[in-house]
Amino acid sequence: WQLRSADVDLHGHVNNAVYLDYLDEHYLDTADDCHALPAPRRYQAEFIASAEPGTKLSGHMWRDGPAWCYRLEDEARNELLRARIETDPANWVGG
Repeated sequence: WQLRSADVDLHGHVNNAVYLDYLDEHYLDTADDCHALPAPRRYQAEFIASAEPGTKLSGHMWRDGPAWCYRLEDEARNELLRARIETDPANWVGG
C-alpha cells in the first residue's frame, strides 16, 4: 500500500505509533484469513527507519511458534520496522 499523507508528521517522518497501527491492521487481516488468532499480549518492535511521504510499503507477517513476526519494508526492500507479537492462545479473537 502507499503511505498515507495523514501518517506523516510535520517533520516529514512517520510516527512510530503509525507503524504499530500498520502492524495491528496486518495482524487483524491475518486473523480474518485464519478465522481465529490469539489476541496480542505483548509487542516487541524495532523501529529502523522512517518512510518518506508517497512511499509504497509492504508488510510481511509469519508465525514463529506462539508468536507472530512482522517486517515492514519500502519498495526498495529497505527494512523500516521489525516486530514480534507475543500471544495468549487462551484469549482468541475472530472465528
